[in-house]
Amino acid sequence: MAVTAFIEDLLEESKRRLYRMLRDLTPEELIWRPVPEANSIGFIVWHIARVEDRWLAGFAVDQMTERWIRDGWAERCGLSESHTGVGFTLEQVDDFNKNMPPIAEIMAYFDAVREDMLAYLRSLNDADLDVVPG
Repeated sequence: MAVTAFIEDLLEESKRRLYRMLRDLTPEELIWRPVPEANSIGFIVWHIARVEDRWLAGFAVDQMTERWIRDGWAERCGLSESHTGVGFTLEQVDDFNKNMPPIAEIMAYFDAVREDMLAYLRSLNDADLDVVPG
């Protein structure tokens, strides 16, 4: 099995597991934080998608605009185009949780970004993995 195919399988399996874990959670559970310094599940899912989107646009695919901006996800979710969740203060996480888009919207964005990631991965061969992005 090619390394890229193995990575694709891992990404697909992690997505299936994420969906299984999220399917029965209530909105309250999605924004719950075990301690004030922790992030909520909803925030973490959004953050994973945003960072993956930013990484693809910034390093992997030259001059690609992030889906967050290109497809209007920032506007649809009522969030800033520039935020990824990196370095958010406790207050910013609180604000995100109070105004969190429905998990279906976050997952639709996650799915779109993951499809971009898989398309990029499929364009590579194993030798391409030796190249350090950036």
